[in-house]
Amino acid sequence: MIKFLESPSSRGLGHHPLTVKTGVQIPQETVWKKMWNRELFKKMLFGDKIAVIAGGTGGHVIAAENFASFFDFDLFVEKRCTKFLRRGLNNVFIYNFNGSKFLMFLKMFFTFLKLIKDLWKYNTVILFGSIYIIPAFLAAVFLRKNIVIHEQNAMMGLTNRIIQPFAKRVLLSFKETKYASKSKSDIFGLPVTFKNFTIKKKNKNQKKYILVIAGSGGADFFDNIVTPKVVKFALVNNMKVFCQVKCYKKFHNTEDIQYSSFFTNIEELVSGAFFIINRSGAGSLALIQMYKKKAITIPWSGAKNNHQFFNGKASGQIVIEEKDIDNLEDAMNFLFYSSEEDEIKSDLCVFKIEENSFEVL
Repeated sequence: MIKFLESPSSRGLGHHPLTVKTGVQIPQETVWKKMWNRELFKKMLFGDKIAVIAGGTGGHVIAAENFASFFDFDLFVEKRCTKFLRRGLNNVFIYNFNGSKFLMFLKMFFTFLKLIKDLWKYNTVILFGSIYIIPAFLAAVFLRKNIVIHEQNAMMGLTNRIIQPFAKRVLLSFKETKYASKSKSDIFGLPVTFKNFTIKKKNKNQKKYILVIAGSGGADFFDNIVTPKVVKFALVNNMKVFCQVKCYKKFHNTEDIQYSSFFTNIEELVSGAFFIINRSGAGSLALIQMYKKKAITIPWSGAKNNHQFFNGKASGQIVIEEKDIDNLEDAMNFLFYSSEEDEIKSDLCVFKIEENSFEVL
């Protein structure tokens, strides 16, 4: 659901905070592929000198990296989170805001000073993340830069709620986001890179598979409770399983059951899965939605403000809370016997990046 306030030809290419609003539906092909190109969209949204800053979880960093790489913006990543980068460390600025809580405020001060030096040349900073982006926010305020925040969850986190009054724009991933300012917000989507995989014709003897994505938060629950239930179900129903687990060394790989702490080909696995069982992080939900897959989401009970529960509900997928995990087998049976063509109605929007083009789904 996208409406352009003004056509590209009706105004100059100077800074304009954002030209996309939710509203009347326009065919995506017309809007994104014919009317716009990447450079024009980049200039009309944010200006010329842009810094993207990320810290917090893998979901924040991967989305920021996709976004910065596509628009050719400079990317700043908190040191602890560099392990989540998919394209390496080339052209990535690293700042250090990691350590014990005792040293947190001291490190915040020194990081703030460093970022003042690094960010002075930019006119806009775009923030992806949690408390780890606070030094960048303070530096941007001190330098009087334009601030844009990206909120990937259905409930705005505390850090973004603190920053929101100082922000020029708020880019949302969900159509309805609790605590988001209506006057500043625009539905932008969660940046995800699309990879088109050649689908091989399945023979009658080729087994379908379930993909389990544990996520970083509360992974022990998946290792100890969820994964054994899924493996048992798969063996009974002659299926394969690919399991992302925290302590993969304690599991034994077989021909049909594969364990790993990290799958480098996660997009390919998602695209070919019969159904998926995952946490309710916005990044994994966006990936699942982009490839039009069905999933059972199990929100992490330790997530702040229970935001994963709201993500799962808004995604249109099946949601099972940890306390109701005994219902997992019934949910798997439901997906096993349901039609793959059934449409999923979701409030999550995906900023789909494909080579040199993009569209909002």
